[in-house]
Amino acid sequence: MLNMPFLDIISHALGNSVYVMDLHSRQFLYVSPHPLFLCGYSPDEARQLGYSFYPQIVPQNDLLLLLYIHKMIHAYLSVPENLPNLEYFIFNFRIIDNGTPTMVNHQMFPYQSDENPKTWIAACIVSCSTQKSSGNLCAFYKDKPYYFQYEFESEKWKKQPKIELSEHEKCILKLAGQGKETQEIADTLHRCKQTIKNQKSKLFEKLNVNSMKDALTVVKNYQLM
Repeated sequence: MLNMPFLDIISHALGNSVYVMDLHSRQFLYVSPHPLFLCGYSPDEARQLGYSFYPQIVPQNDLLLLLYIHKMIHAYLSVPENLPNLEYFIFNFRIIDNGTPTMVNHQMFPYQSDENPKTWIAACIVSCSTQKSSGNLCAFYKDKPYYFQYEFESEKWKKQPKIELSEHEKCILKLAGQGKETQEIADTLHRCKQTIKNQKSKLFEKLNVNSMKDALTVVKNYQLM
């Protein structure tokens, strides 16, 4: 039995849309009131529609991709060797709100139902994405320095090294997340402003972003800190 008020609190604390689905029955068990994923619909409307909600908010090309991604996730979860320490999947797709397309990051945390081990439940977190194209399906493992990325052309999962941040880079990100500008970060870390600017540029290159805002989004979405 899902604790709806608790999930509302979690969604509010994260600042993201959260929903819970039964992957077997394709029903939504919970949908948070956060507006990003709802695209103008109410939580009750989304919950009643279940998987049928996706066609209401996802453009056709991305919808076909999204359904394929769900199929690949089902297949991945059916292999027992893939399950130990599996933490979450991540992928991107577009949603349409009032005619405006928005790329979203989708984190899916699967867990087996207590009542039926063959039934998978997934807690999903939806946030804005820095990616330019849809897809980017990856499987992440707890306390592992690697992840698996699905290659759509070869239809295979490929092992990839996880991005590692130095303690100094983490400090810069934490301070930037507190709203501190480059000079304030330099003063706090006892570095000159140009040094911090150079380190931020290298950090942006490592994360494949162009701004601190996007860097913080990537770090949050990929749980790099």
